[in-house]
Amino acid sequence: ARFGHTESYWRHPLRWNAEASAAGRIARVFCGSLCDILDDHGPSHSGDLYLPELRERVFRLVPQTPNLMWLFLTKRPENWHMLPSEWREAWPKNAMFGFTAENQEWLEKRRHHWLKASREIFGMQLFLSCEPLLGPIDIDKCYRIHDGDGLCDHEGIGIDWLICGGESGHHARPMHPDWARSLRDQCKSA
Repeated sequence: ARFGHTESYWRHPLRWNAEASAAGRIARVFCGSLCDILDDHGPSHSGDLYLPELRERVFRLVPQTPNLMWLFLTKRPENWHMLPSEWREAWPKNAMFGFTAENQEWLEKRRHHWLKASREIFGMQLFLSCEPLLGPIDIDKCYRIHDGDGLCDHEGIGIDWLICGGESGHHARPMHPDWARSLRDQCKSA
C-alpha cells in the first residue's frame, strides 16, 4: 500500500516517538526518503505525498512527536512556501529542512531558494544532502569557511548538517572518493 492510503502508516511516527521518549533519546525520521516532500508535479515513487492534504498531515505530526527529529529533503527548495505557514513564526525544534546538491552546479542553482526560505523563517535548521554525489563541490564558492564559524554565507545563514554518499543500484553513476574526502575536509575546517 502506498503512504497515505493505509492508516497504519500514520501511526508509526507516534509509536517511534513513544519508543524514543521511553529510551530518553531523539530518533531521526527521514520523511519520504523515496519522494520529494515539496514536489508539486505529480506522484512520487512511494505514494502521493505531493497531495496538499497528505503533506499537511505529515507536517501536523511534527509537533505531536517531540522525540523525533524530522528531516525534510527536497530538490525543489523554490517550493519552500509549501511548508506550514505557522512554522514561519516559530520553526519547530524537531524539524530540519534540506536540499540536494549533487555537484557544484546544483548547489549554486538551488542555494538561493534555500537561503530565501531561511531568511523568511526564523530559526530554520538547515542541512545539505550531497547524495548522490556526482561531482566535486567547493562549498567555499557559496559559503565562507573559517575556523570556528561553520559553513555560513555572508549573512550568517549556514548549514547545520551535511550528508554525503554515492548512488546505488544497477545503473549507479560513480562517485570519486576524493569528492567525499574533500567535503569531509571542508566540514572539518569549518
